[in-house]
Amino acid sequence: MAASMWQVLRKQDIMNYWQVSDFVSLVVDMVPELLMFKHRTQLNLGLRVRYIIELCRIEQPSEMILSYLDKMTSTHTTLVKESDDELVKLNFLELIQILLKDPEEKNDFFMEIFPAKYGPQYDSDLQMLFAEFLCRLSQLLPVPDLEQVRDDSKDRSHLQTVPESVLSRT
Repeated sequence: MAASMWQVLRKQDIMNYWQVSDFVSLVVDMVPELLMFKHRTQLNLGLRVRYIIELCRIEQPSEMILSYLDKMTSTHTTLVKESDDELVKLNFLELIQILLKDPEEKNDFFMEIFPAKYGPQYDSDLQMLFAEFLCRLSQLLPVPDLEQVRDDSKDRSHLQTVPESVLSRT
């Protein structure tokens, strides 16, 4: 699962960033010490902000965009307040309202501001934060050896067991 999430970020499959953020939130809610609070906030909000901006760019219906905006602000209200980014949140809400209402401002934003603010460096920063998340997650999860895999597969009739010849090579 984590590998597929990494591919989403690596390939910049922005239309799946919301699901990646949900995954991160789920894991970090279960293991809060996995990421520093600041990094968790930057990663989750960064993914969601980029997703919503992409919805605006590809001209999805305003109702859809606003529904995601509501989810983002209601889900992460405490994250934003605790990280003293209330002004950032308000500016983002205002930006989205402008993009939805003013086609000329929207065009200017995507021609001038978007490439500079949400371009390659933004994507690189998200990848770096997600890589940190994955690294820390992998440190928490035990890696089974071949014997454990074989023993686990015995319990599953639909899987073949690991042959002894493979186990004897390790």
